[in-house]
Amino acid sequence: MTNWTAYGWVILGAIASFGLTACDTADPRESFLETKICPGCELQAADLSRIDLTEAELNQANLSNANLIGTDLSHATMERVNLSNANLRSANLARAGMASANFTNANLRNANLSGAFLRNANFTGADISGADFTDSDLLGATIDYNALRQTTATGALLPDGSFGR
Repeated sequence: MTNWTAYGWVILGAIASFGLTACDTADPRESFLETKICPGCELQAADLSRIDLTEAELNQANLSNANLIGTDLSHATMERVNLSNANLRSANLARAGMASANFTNANLRNANLSGAFLRNANFTGADISGADFTDSDLLGATIDYNALRQTTATGALLPDGSFGR
C-alpha cells in the first residue's frame, strides 16, 4: 500500500468516526413536521394552519407572513422568532417561550397566549383583539395598551411591571 493510500484510509476512518456523512447536512425543514425541530429555519409564507406543533423548537426561525390559523404551538420554544405579518388567528400559544419575538402587524385575534413567556416581544401594529394573555409575562414588551384592553390579561405581568386584572 502506498503512503497516499494509507493516509486516505486514515482520513476516511476519521470522518466516519465523527459521523460526518452527506445525510447529516440535510435541510431540517424536510423533517420539521415529524420532529418539530427547526431552529433558524426559513419558513416565511409557509402554510402551517391547523397543525399540531406542540413543543416545537423554532428559536430564531423566520415565520413572517406564515399562515398559522388554528395551529397548536403550545409549550413551543420560539425565542427571537420572526412572526411579522403572520396570521395566528385562534392559534394556541399557551405556555410557549417567545422572548423577544417579533409579532409586528401579526393577526393574533382570539389567540391563546395564556402563560406564555413574551418578555421584550414586539406587538407593534398587531391585532390582539380577543386574545388571551392570562398569566403571561409581557415585561418589556412593546404593545399598544389600548389594544391590550380588548384582551384577557388576568394575572399577566404587563410591560411596565404591573399586573393585569
